[in-house]
Amino acid sequence: LSQADVAFLIIDAGYNSYEVGVNSGQTIEHAILAFYLGVKTLVCVVNKMDKIEWNKERYNFIVKDFSKELEKIGFLKDQIQFIGVSGFEGINLTERYDESENCLLDVINSINLERKLLLQPERLTIIDSFEKTINNMNGLSLFGKVESGIFRVKNEYLIQPLNLKVTISSINYHDNNIEELI
Repeated sequence: LSQADVAFLIIDAGYNSYEVGVNSGQTIEHAILAFYLGVKTLVCVVNKMDKIEWNKERYNFIVKDFSKELEKIGFLKDQIQFIGVSGFEGINLTERYDESENCLLDVINSINLERKLLLQPERLTIIDSFEKTINNMNGLSLFGKVESGIFRVKNEYLIQPLNLKVTISSINYHDNNIEELI
């Protein structure tokens, strides 16, 4: 289940580390997953800037190159932000390293999250599903992202375009059973 509107993707700024992460590592795979899970804002945290001695050319190369990769996936330019940090040294996390740039905390505080439309009809983007039988009862499990409304156990919903009426028997969120999902 994905309810994230924002994702933070950590990118290793180290020489060769960035290239491996994009060409054959998990960096690009995580960006693809974020896109297909409906993340609307991707903050790319370029970490280990201390390893490259805060080399602005290297940082700009990573920003330019990775932006192209993200646009190939489907992200729009206004959905992507970059910030350079050194997690090990704690630089540019809560206080600005360079007065012309934001620190990570500034970026977090500037993110404009859309408010969930609680009073609107329930809408769930279904990402995956599977059927299983428990105690001679057929069940359908759905995985998705709540777009609006409040989903409650024992309420009846309509799956479109199948025109299939379903009743929620349980809601599981992070391995916890809950009564409603916003």
